[in-house]
Amino acid sequence: MSHILSPENILISLLSGYNTYFCTENRAQLPTSDRPALVLQHLRSNETFYAIAIATPYIAYNNMAFIGRWRRLVEYPCGRGFLWPIDLVYQTNGENQCYLVYPFRNMAPYKSMSELSKTRKFFGLDHRMTRDIAMAFLNAYESLERNNYLYFGLDDDDIFINTLDGRVLIPINERISIDKRERLSFTNREYLSEVIDPYCYANRKITPGSNDVYSYDIDSERYAFISILFRLLIGLYPYEGPYMDEYEYNVESENNRDWIYHYLQNPVFIFDENDTSNSIANFKKNEEHLKRWGMLTERLREMFANTFVSDNVMRRGTVTQYAAAEWRAALEECFRETKPID
Repeated sequence: MSHILSPENILISLLSGYNTYFCTENRAQLPTSDRPALVLQHLRSNETFYAIAIATPYIAYNNMAFIGRWRRLVEYPCGRGFLWPIDLVYQTNGENQCYLVYPFRNMAPYKSMSELSKTRKFFGLDHRMTRDIAMAFLNAYESLERNNYLYFGLDDDDIFINTLDGRVLIPINERISIDKRERLSFTNREYLSEVIDPYCYANRKITPGSNDVYSYDIDSERYAFISILFRLLIGLYPYEGPYMDEYEYNVESENNRDWIYHYLQNPVFIFDENDTSNSIANFKKNEEHLKRWGMLTERLREMFANTFVSDNVMRRGTVTQYAAAEWRAALEECFRETKPID
């Protein structure tokens, strides 16, 4: 017990005087971070938790803005679609380091969307599991909107799917704001994804080297979530047409950065009825994607088209965006009108 309670092993909550933890000698890997997580044990209940180090301000235990932000997030969690922190703790060994605490979660049944995308049956309205995933994904998005959070950093690698029942799990870490009106800045070294808003990419601040600065806002968040939804239902990203033929999409390749850059530079919707320069309509290899597009209701096709046409995504004039609840209602209607094959 003396070893357990030694000062270097104690972590105390900055949100509650009740919660004190000690750090075990074990380490684990959580999808919230590429760094190993600490395995903590609650001092009173003996329950096991995980903890991830986060950027810590100077004298964190007296920083009311920092503590208040995390208190808001911990006290108002979103629904089941998230791996959500339940506490903010401070290590007492003089290192001035804070950690987010997460409940134990068995990640064995979960695989990332990028990993699952390698299988043909992962995408398409005709697959029952894809319907479950799409609905769970929209429910998570609606929960974020309802709580006024702005989620930054959405990516296929950071969305996890339970292969047994189609449940979605999105890990929450530092890349979230408690105010949707906030505008976040990041560099292409910190985050680069196929679902970056093309407007955000085109209007980046170009700097010497490879550290261009991007600006992310609520329209960027909406674009990211609906891009993922579109890919779930169709099997392609919204602009993955003839313009991308000479570039290979491979999530495991370092060269995929070139694919992303070229993709973001050519935001012409593959089903745009007015600009057909990037249309997939005449390509035999896209028969399956065309069939899936045809399976959608007219309402859902209209919403996707209004969202992804170039003038809208590049914010030329009033931006057309739909709330998560509208997408969910349209998707439910589509599910009622079409039956899955499997």
